[in-house]
Amino acid sequence: MFKCTLHKLLFLLCIGIAPSLVWADVQVTLFSDINLSSWSGTGNLVDTNELCVYRSNTGQNTYDLSVTENEGSFNFRAGGYSIPYTVKVNGASVTHGSTHAMSNASNTSGCGGTPNVTIEVTVLESALSAAMADAGYQTQLIVTVSMP
Repeated sequence: MFKCTLHKLLFLLCIGIAPSLVWADVQVTLFSDINLSSWSGTGNLVDTNELCVYRSNTGQNTYDLSVTENEGSFNFRAGGYSIPYTVKVNGASVTHGSTHAMSNASNTSGCGGTPNVTIEVTVLESALSAAMADAGYQTQLIVTVSMP
């Protein structure tokens, strides 16, 4: 089964489970959009998204998580212009396309309402200052959860 959910233009959450393998049921819930507000002219733009990764297999709490973007790097784009941004997972900086072994999957559906993964996107003031104004920048961040 392969399931993708589009969340506006900022996030595409994809969960891939190979049908030929017998794995525990996996759910990702509590996910919402990251909304970077309009830039005031000073400071960084930062927003976070908290979500729940659940495995139905009691005692099995490991999974792999990767964060990518269609263009090969973390950048908002508009025409020939781009604005770089950084991504953190649970407070740790991540590199585009790298896979991170996680060991905090919940065995409670919906994590009992308490998220176990935080995704943070930061756009630095220096990058925003150098950007072309009102160019309609967009990106699509892809968070993939899979079983190791």
